[in-house]
Amino acid sequence: MRLFSWKRIVLNLSAVAVGVTSVMNPVCAGDLRDAAPPSVFLAVYAKQNPERDYQKKYYEDILKTVRSTKIMDRALQMVQRRMGETDVEQLNSVRDAVTNAFANVEWAKVTNSSETLYVQRMEAPTSHHVILCSMEEGGASSLATGISNLFDLAVNASGGNLTKTTETAGGVEFTVLQLPPGAPMAPAVGVDGNVFVFTTSLAFAGESLDYYHNPDKESKFEDARVVEAMKHLPAAEDSIVFYDGAAMSDQLNSMIEFVRNVAGGNPDAARGIDLMTRIFTEVSAHDFELTVEYTEGFQNRSASYGRMKSGTEEGLMAKMMSHQQAFENWQTWVPENASAYSLSSGVNLHPAYEWMMEVIPSVFPEAQQGLDQFAQIQDQIDLHLDADILQSFPGETVSLSFPGKTPSPFGGKSSESAMFMRCTNPDRIQALLARAMEMIKQNQQAKEQGIDMVPIEGMEGFSEIKANSFGMVGIKPVIGFKDGWMVMGSHLEAVKAALETRSGSGSTIVDSDSFKNFNLEVKGPVQSISYKNNAEATRQAADLMQQLGIMGPALISMAPKNANGPDLQPLIEAAQLLPLVSQIVRKFDFIESTMSVTQDGPESGSYVRQSVTLIRPPAPEKKPAASSAAPAK
Repeated sequence: MRLFSWKRIVLNLSAVAVGVTSVMNPVCAGDLRDAAPPSVFLAVYAKQNPERDYQKKYYEDILKTVRSTKIMDRALQMVQRRMGETDVEQLNSVRDAVTNAFANVEWAKVTNSSETLYVQRMEAPTSHHVILCSMEEGGASSLATGISNLFDLAVNASGGNLTKTTETAGGVEFTVLQLPPGAPMAPAVGVDGNVFVFTTSLAFAGESLDYYHNPDKESKFEDARVVEAMKHLPAAEDSIVFYDGAAMSDQLNSMIEFVRNVAGGNPDAARGIDLMTRIFTEVSAHDFELTVEYTEGFQNRSASYGRMKSGTEEGLMAKMMSHQQAFENWQTWVPENASAYSLSSGVNLHPAYEWMMEVIPSVFPEAQQGLDQFAQIQDQIDLHLDADILQSFPGETVSLSFPGKTPSPFGGKSSESAMFMRCTNPDRIQALLARAMEMIKQNQQAKEQGIDMVPIEGMEGFSEIKANSFGMVGIKPVIGFKDGWMVMGSHLEAVKAALETRSGSGSTIVDSDSFKNFNLEVKGPVQSISYKNNAEATRQAADLMQQLGIMGPALISMAPKNANGPDLQPLIEAAQLLPLVSQIVRKFDFIESTMSVTQDGPESGSYVRQSVTLIRPPAPEKKPAASSAAPAK
């Protein structure tokens, strides 16, 4: 069982927002975790970890590069050149005012926060947030003053629509930016000792601080599900993230009720709300996920344990995700020389389509006519979205990349790829592809390109897709079917390498150093597993930006001039900034590679996920050369 991808995005963005690493005893009390009220659906806690101090130098180097390139100044100058003199003066005035507002912030203390907590909950009609950061003395108050100064600027520019007030919540005095009447939130900052507090709701912040000041109260991190999940996870050393899907579901329902009340008795709105309710009911199948982050040597590691709600086993999400084929021997899919790979059991969209075709006309009967017309069109062209496409491809995929053999026009070597999609009806898909190719070949431009699909000798069921332009970009696309999978590749060699390993005659990735370096034990079937060479991808992106920055302005200048066309000069100037951006991007190559694996958990409806990121070890410090001078007598 796997977590929905959009929820994973929420967790990742929230962890990034916290912005610090951590180390903790998962059962200790008296820290900022106590400030997480049970009512939140997301709680992220992090604390500095000395084991990762060496990584700070990498980020300091990035910041140094940003400053040395003066990229921000150059970008601002580019914008100013498009503005009138008065607008430039106003922009500079705003920039100077904001700079002055934060002039006395002790940024070294702010960025070195020892603890950070972020919590979120929904209160109709919006979502509210609280952030608490524990800093060295003076850091919290300096940041709060800077934000208060920013509030002043907003009030002065609002023409009387905004005001700044002082209010107390949780025993802490807050500076509040009061928005126009009816606004569902009011940003506020406060300081509790050495703890900086930012919130969008004073009531929420007051509740959070009440839990912080009374550690005997059970916080979100003392939820019984957290205790259960920790039995299946390593100790949290860097951060701990608790996503409560059940709480989020309840809070979404309150949002729906708010919309229903606002809509009054409007029948059309009621039907839309009914459909929204049904969708939320079906997708709200996730109970919780707990993620802990820890450090081993030069590895940033995380482990997650999650579970689906009891009683949702026959629901829509279960039909889409719970019946997918796991990869029993995943390593047999990945050749030893693969530079990147991703295996996923995916999501079956057929149940969702079937559900929509039943529910939509039941809520909107007038939609039936349009659905009937859609069905008639599918009959006429003999191509059915559900029967031919969705049911033919249940969702399982394998994606492989290999080092290329030819130089890339943007530096380095090109790459080759192969992709497998499980296909339950290969004969029908082959017939559709052949029909589509015949239609394409009737097009005059396609004829000029020499587009064709030619069977490959010695590989039954495989064909090469030919086109004159493919040679210019260095690819020879291949498509075919093998053992219930549709196979596509940029080059025949990539497909052959994958099929050879799958047949058992080639070495697999588990024999490679790139796998062994992760010290990641993977036993049994996997729902998904992926590997990415981040450092190489970063360098390739930097190379691409560098080349585009050199070639782009010249290519844009060569474009045909049109008196009524857009001014291309801004585009040229933007392209000229790319080599500077390239210098900054390249500095991120200290993040060497990442591997992640998801498997079914020990309990029904549960899953576990492990992720490891390899970080470049710091360069050894150079010892001063021994003096060769003779000692003085």
